[in-house]
Amino acid sequence: MFGTVPFGRHHATALLRFRSLDEAAEFVPALVAAGATAVELMDAPSLRASQDVEGAPAWLREVEDDAALLVEFRTSAEADLPVFEQAASHVLSRAGAAVQGEFTRDPTVAGRHWRVRKGLLAALGGSRSTGTILLGEDVCVPPPDVAEAARDLRAVLEQFGFNGSIAGHAAAGKGRTRHRQEHGPVRLARVGPTSRRPDAPHQDRVRSAWHPQPRRPAQ
Repeated sequence: MFGTVPFGRHHATALLRFRSLDEAAEFVPALVAAGATAVELMDAPSLRASQDVEGAPAWLREVEDDAALLVEFRTSAEADLPVFEQAASHVLSRAGAAVQGEFTRDPTVAGRHWRVRKGLLAALGGSRSTGTILLGEDVCVPPPDVAEAARDLRAVLEQFGFNGSIAGHAAAGKGRTRHRQEHGPVRLARVGPTSRRPDAPHQDRVRSAWHPQPRRPAQ
């Protein structure tokens, strides 16, 4: 017997453009509290890599420090959608942020938005230079800490000189960094032991992901 959960046949979906990664991440908890079933975070490198994905919006070619949230509300009752859309508008407007994008109930348009997100891995891999590899690391934090974790992830990437991107299932507190690097141990050696910083707890979690622990022998 399988335990199932409601999927919601009716949906309202938006690909929202923000001025920065920090600004986008700050809205995640409030959108989840408003009832969003999906909130996907994408930073500027992710968006630039996805600009050629079929159906991608034209503004992806204008990205500088922008970031985006792919937000979706799902319900079994279509009458609930206006309520969700109004709640989302309230969340986005009360902070006075300059947000571009609107919700759609058109499955074709929503599908284009999701292709931008789902095609991200292939887009990033396709944009790497010859002789490099694409590495990915998952980092999970409590959902309310997504904004702080995103800032720390960016700081770690910059500290070690990685040309990386940040994206992930922000509603669930999961972020993923993907970075390109040359083959060989010299580059890998750059990620060495670091001191703990009490003022940046997520950085220690990120660093631990880049320090594999020895495997124990099989019993």
